[in-house]
Amino acid sequence: MAEANAQTRAAAGRVCPTDYRLDWSATLAGTPESADVLYVVGGLYGNPFALAQIETLFAAEKGQAPRMVFNGDFHWFDIEPGMFADVDERVFRHDALRGNVETEIAAGRSAEIGCGCAYPESVSDETVAWSNEIMGRLARTAERALGPRVAGLASLPAVSMVSVGECRVGITHGDDLSLAGWGLAEDQLERSIADGLGDRLAALTLDVLASSHTCLPVARGLGAADGRRISVINNGSAGMANFKNDPRGLITRVALESLPPPVPPLYEAR
Repeated sequence: MAEANAQTRAAAGRVCPTDYRLDWSATLAGTPESADVLYVVGGLYGNPFALAQIETLFAAEKGQAPRMVFNGDFHWFDIEPGMFADVDERVFRHDALRGNVETEIAAGRSAEIGCGCAYPESVSDETVAWSNEIMGRLARTAERALGPRVAGLASLPAVSMVSVGECRVGITHGDDLSLAGWGLAEDQLERSIADGLGDRLAALTLDVLASSHTCLPVARGLGAADGRRISVINNGSAGMANFKNDPRGLITRVALESLPPPVPPLYEAR
């Protein structure tokens, strides 16, 4: 029994539950939401200061139909119940998808799954242990902040699609296959492309796939067998630093060409 418990603790934070497998069928069968300006905010991680800046940028948009989607892990460092409740309320003024953080807060299985991050071997055991500890504390905070409403986090969708003009943007937390997939990580993207990422996204009729999860940004244009050009944008983290000596978070903005951004972008594609 002691050996089994040790194995469970060692796997926590690195395992990928089978219910993390993504199913896009219902999303594809429905009518996409539409927007002339779309903000995808991945990995806010409970940072109220980053959230305030994003809200300011969004309020400055000139579009008639702006939309903001928080694609998971909008909670994390908001360990104080009042801060957690405040972040939660502000996020739910907009659209929200669940990441592994929200999924495991609602599921209450941190002892077996840990943070649900599905960390690869390239991430240190120390980082995994820290993340699992944060998840345990955050789950207790969520119970205090939300009470029985915490179960509602489990009902959030894992994928979404938004049309910006003729551009179909698929949104999720991890990669196209898993809620906590690392296939769009900086060091794994080439392998994903070789494994048919472009063709899979073309089959989903996507022009853009917007994700987060890995905490490091990636932006890449892909070719598919049918000749389509598809963009993959992993914004890294909206609530933590992404570049060396630069504390700013990143978000993904997709908009009609007639609507320039309120601040200059760091990188862009048309």
